[in-house]
Amino acid sequence: MNASVRRLLPIVALFLVAAVTVAAPPKSPSVKDTIQALYNKENAAAANKDVDGMIADYDPKVVAVSQSGETKGYDDLVNAAKEVLQIAKTIKATTQVEGVTTSGNQAVATTHDSVIMTIAEPTTGHDVVIATTSTSRDTWSNASGHWKVVRSEEISHTATMDGQPIPGI
Repeated sequence: MNASVRRLLPIVALFLVAAVTVAAPPKSPSVKDTIQALYNKENAAAANKDVDGMIADYDPKVVAVSQSGETKGYDDLVNAAKEVLQIAKTIKATTQVEGVTTSGNQAVATTHDSVIMTIAEPTTGHDVVIATTSTSRDTWSNASGHWKVVRSEEISHTATMDGQPIPGI
């Protein structure tokens, strides 16, 4: 191998590495990352008091099951969201997807949620801070490339008002 060919080898190698890097398809997000992004979008909608954005990722046949076993459907969830948005002055919600298992076109996400909102206390009119934390197991279904929540099961839930526990919520 002559000297001029040897000098070109590093340049050729760089071009080959660059070509492989450019030609490699972009890595698609994991199901967990996709679902986390959807929760983030819902939480941003809550902060903006956008009920349509809050429920955009819920299937119209969704079933929500509370820790006590009470079930609610889509219309119940929409109405509850509207009621909260009417009284909330500010809302800061976060959701952390702790884990996801998948099977076919379904995924089950275990999440930890935190909501802090300021409302005017109905009897005094003074601002109070309501803080809730909950853990849920949400079943998502992917139809036509769109993930939707079809079932949400509350595993645990706590709530405080100005730092004091709120029983029954």
